[in-house]
Amino acid sequence: MRWLHYADAVRLLGGPPSGALAWDELLAALRGLDHTERLCAAHVVIAVTAYAEAVPVEVHDSAVPLPSPASREALAGQLETWYEGLGAERAAARRAVERYEELQRRLAAEVPEFGLWLQLTEPDGEASGLRRLENLLRVLGSERAVDDRRGALAAAYRAALDEPILRRAGAQFPALGTMYIDPVFRARAAEPGDRPSEEGWWADVPVRDDLAGFLAGYLMSPDARVAPLAILGQPGAGKSALTAVLAARLPPSAFLPVRVPLREVPADVDLQDQIEHALRGATGERIGWPELSRSAGGALPLVLLDGFDELLQATGVNQSDFLERVAAFQYREAVQGRPVAVVVTSRVAVADRARLPEGALVVRLEPFTEPQIERWLATWNAANEPALRGRGLRPLPPAAAHRFRELASQPLLLLMLALYDAQDNEVQRLAADELDAGELYERLLRSFAEREVRRGHPAAPDTTIAALVESELMRLSVAAFAMFNRSQLWITEAELDADLAVLSAGAEPAQPPAAGFRAPLTAGQDLVGRFFFIQRAQAVRDGEQLQTFEFLHATFGEYLVARLLIRLLHDLAAREAAATLPLRTTAADDALLYALLSFSPLTSRGTVLRFAASAVTEPSDRQRLQALTVRTFRAALRWTTSQPSAYQPVALPLADRHALYTLNLLLAAVTFGEVTASALFPEAPDPVNEWRRCLQRWQAAVDGYGWFSVASTVEATRIWHGTRRDLVLRAADVPAVEPVEGFWIHAIPADSRDRDMSGFRFEDHDLIQQTYQLRGEPIDDILRHALEPLLETMGLAVTSFGVLSEDRSQSAAHSLLKVWITTSLDEAPGEQLVDAFDAAVRVVTGSYPLVERPIILRSATVLLRMLSREADRLPHDDVVRWCRTLYREGSHCNATIHLLLLDCLLTARLSSPAARALFDELQAVGHDEPAPDPRLSRRVAAALVETGLLASDD
Repeated sequence: MRWLHYADAVRLLGGPPSGALAWDELLAALRGLDHTERLCAAHVVIAVTAYAEAVPVEVHDSAVPLPSPASREALAGQLETWYEGLGAERAAARRAVERYEELQRRLAAEVPEFGLWLQLTEPDGEASGLRRLENLLRVLGSERAVDDRRGALAAAYRAALDEPILRRAGAQFPALGTMYIDPVFRARAAEPGDRPSEEGWWADVPVRDDLAGFLAGYLMSPDARVAPLAILGQPGAGKSALTAVLAARLPPSAFLPVRVPLREVPADVDLQDQIEHALRGATGERIGWPELSRSAGGALPLVLLDGFDELLQATGVNQSDFLERVAAFQYREAVQGRPVAVVVTSRVAVADRARLPEGALVVRLEPFTEPQIERWLATWNAANEPALRGRGLRPLPPAAAHRFRELASQPLLLLMLALYDAQDNEVQRLAADELDAGELYERLLRSFAEREVRRGHPAAPDTTIAALVESELMRLSVAAFAMFNRSQLWITEAELDADLAVLSAGAEPAQPPAAGFRAPLTAGQDLVGRFFFIQRAQAVRDGEQLQTFEFLHATFGEYLVARLLIRLLHDLAAREAAATLPLRTTAADDALLYALLSFSPLTSRGTVLRFAASAVTEPSDRQRLQALTVRTFRAALRWTTSQPSAYQPVALPLADRHALYTLNLLLAAVTFGEVTASALFPEAPDPVNEWRRCLQRWQAAVDGYGWFSVASTVEATRIWHGTRRDLVLRAADVPAVEPVEGFWIHAIPADSRDRDMSGFRFEDHDLIQQTYQLRGEPIDDILRHALEPLLETMGLAVTSFGVLSEDRSQSAAHSLLKVWITTSLDEAPGEQLVDAFDAAVRVVTGSYPLVERPIILRSATVLLRMLSREADRLPHDDVVRWCRTLYREGSHCNATIHLLLLDCLLTARLSSPAARALFDELQAVGHDEPAPDPRLSRRVAAALVETGLLASDD
């Protein structure tokens, strides 16, 4: 509800204020049950009053804009536009806005909730635990009694504030109410079809630090009753903690919060049943939603649906209409006289998996700022400092945490850093050593794994502990590959169990099996249950609990993928070195490597190859592993069929698996340094052709984004090895793109006689169109679309190349386009323009012997028309030289070209004897064909008259 009519506002207030704005009447009218409607009405009244005072005319019933909780600053502009729509001049409209703001401040001073609704309160940079929200909203509904059921809910939610943020041995965990810090955020109104998961959608939205004020204003606005508020954040950003703290802080006299953890309620029932299930979980009573809502007595019900992303992940069921169903639920409740607000939390990455309904607002939680990190650490250290000092350790200083900002900016990952440092101040030492991310992750993960291993095997010797830790990290790597090879950020429990059974058979778990009557843990539950940096998402469907797992930070999984890759390569190298046969030329059995690397390109996760590169620092190791991957690549190309594998995370054709395996071997090879195509294909007569064939197979096996990740990672430099073309391949953050060189693409080496010719041709230009049409490749079609005007009218100009020097050639089409672009840019420097024309003239004339006459004439005509427009700003001697070349070496001429040559010379003002001599020659030769362009004829005639070379009456 973004608008309210004046008549409706007056009706809600019980009549218009008498005469001038009567504050006593207005304030009396505001004291009612439904404060939201009356606040909106008061806003409309003062907006209309401001206009009536600024523009002394009668105001008829009109829809007045209401403030949006997402952007309070926009209201002034909306009111000004509305005032102008009523007929006010710009100056009067601005006076009305100023008067409205004055009345607004007066009303906010008299009625605090009005100021809350308009978010006129100042932000509190030190806010934590949403205490300020509780203080702000305490003025609402203070006279209302709270019944037993609301009291029971409030007590249950309030108790959560006193619970520690984590129950785990080894540290003192402060309570949620003490530890929770209000996050900074962005807020934006959304429309159906918007995509809040995309970074660009938020580009112009400012970061705010007034979460308490925003939530207070939102909950008092009519928007809250129409559509849900979606709160988005990364894993570990504190979305669930926010809903828990919000439910605890809202005063029960004014609000009726119901927190619904979607992971704990049945996923296959409707929203009302889920709410009632959550009510029973919180209070132990069976409470019907309609009855509870009716008993609110003016308090606004607020349903907090926590974990939409968990619902999606755990069930795997399409929920694209989830938010629309929430809005439909709100509409039904409003019709029944039971208005309700709803908040839904979700991970950012899956935000687009549900369509946004009309009127929805979206909030994105932002990473901790440095001051927030410092405040969090101050609370943590206050609770843990005595115990740390007793063990001879120091509290974690903010400077050390800032060193690992990517982790420290998410609350749960900051907790992980603090826990790790609490063991032996390792984070502080790492910060001082300035280790890279890979070294940090290795030590973090190894530390947590060792802690869990020692808990399960307290008496084991260090050698056994080390082996068990490595086994644990390998199993974690299997979990990482389980997500990676399914192109997901999470994995279901069943999928993880299946992968562990195939890939880590025989690996001993860190914990001994539990005794008793409870069902034993599955392999996946046993693994992830010990590491709090793996998040568990769950949902209940048909009475069965479904679970998925994901790393709190995606780069943990990417590091583990790289870690296992490097260990597999080292293992292959060791087994190959141990082989006794001196004739062995291929790598040892690579079945496990094939199983893991034949489903998804390593580039599909941005940091995998960077982690792999940083893990191998010694030049000798890099050379050894690169040689191994190249040998394995060559051997894989000789397979007649792909290797079978029991590991099948997704269904792929064997041809695609083989292609992906060889692609990943290539990616691993370039990670360790440069590789040439001739090294990859040593027996090929033309390694570039073999590379091209492999590239086509790879592109066919990889989807659009996956191929983009490959193309934006591998750089290919075109070189010559004697008379053979070759490529130098390397990994690059931003691969360089070289200009296309005609000799190289046509495989014409330096000592070929073809380089002495004036030009050469590729296959028929129709083949370009036919090949693109057959392939249907989007990238091809984009280029084809751009070139269609040339291909259709001057196709041979695209495939005909002229020789510019012994090491440079270019096509006629390229030359003409270069001139066109250069002449179209006002800022193009003169030297660049001269070079463009010079190359174009040489290419067009050089390709004449190879091209049919119509294409010659069209090319020359296009070039001369551009030259005639630019002749006055080019060196006159160059213009004359180009005209002479086109006339004498082109061997073909028609009336249009004849006139264009004259036009160019006249534009150059015949400023030299050479220009006059060529002009006289053209005049003497003349041309018998009629000129098809009368405008050109008239322009040339006018120039001749102007220079006195033609009488005006001729």
